[in-house]
Formats: sequence, C-alpha cells, structure tokens
Amino acid sequence: MDRRQFLSLIGSGLCGCAATASYRGRLEGDRVRVPLDELPASFAEKGYALVRAVGLDDPILIHRTGTGDFRALSARCTHLGCQVRPARNGLICPCHGSSFSWEGEVLRGPAQKALPRYPVELRAGILAIIVN
Repeated sequence: MDRRQFLSLIGSGLCGCAATASYRGRLEGDRVRVPLDELPASFAEKGYALVRAVGLDDPILIHRTGTGDFRALSARCTHLGCQVRPARNGLICPCHGSSFSWEGEVLRGPAQKALPRYPVELRAGILAIIVN
C-alpha cells in the first residue's frame, strides 16, 4: 500500500466518523440515478449524501441547497485524492486540510483545483447525475 492509498483509506475512515449518509445509486449509461425517496432519512435533515455506484470511479456528494436545488460534486479532493467530508460551511479534506465550498470552489489549499461538478436533472422524483 502506497502513501496515497493509505491516506485515502484513513480519510475514508474519518468520513465514516462524520456520519455522511451513503446511498448506492444505479449507473445507467452516462447517468447515476438516485430516487429521492430511497435516500437515507438523514438526507432530509442534513441535506447531503454520498452516492456510490458500481462502475463509477469516485463517490459523488449530492447536496440540496437552501433553495431546493441539487448540486453534485466529486467527493475526491483534487490535491491527493482523499475523500472530502461535509463540514459546517462546505467540505473539508481530512488528509491535508483543504476546504471547498458547496459549489466545489477551493476555499483553502493545498488543493489548487475545484472539485469536479456534475450536472443534475430532477424528473419525477429521480435525481439523475450526468457523469460523462
């Protein structure tokens, strides 16, 4: 196991401590489908959940904004690939302390690039995250 894999593993463990609700989405073509009524109960309270899907390289963090819109961001820090976790005012990387807004913008380094953002569509209670 190299350093990056170790830090990613530790970061993932720390994210588990932060109790980020997780959901197993379905990758269909270029979209990950997430029926909103299947999200964990904590999504309604906290407004975010981690989405994983077979065939998807990285987890995606979905977030419901104060206006009811949805955002989908890569949950991998652009610095060294550790998994980010929700914090009071955005997202933080537990490995080196980078922080990001809920829009994915870098608020504090060492990360230099924003988190990749995915377009989303909401139809009939199903959130489609467009990954390609």
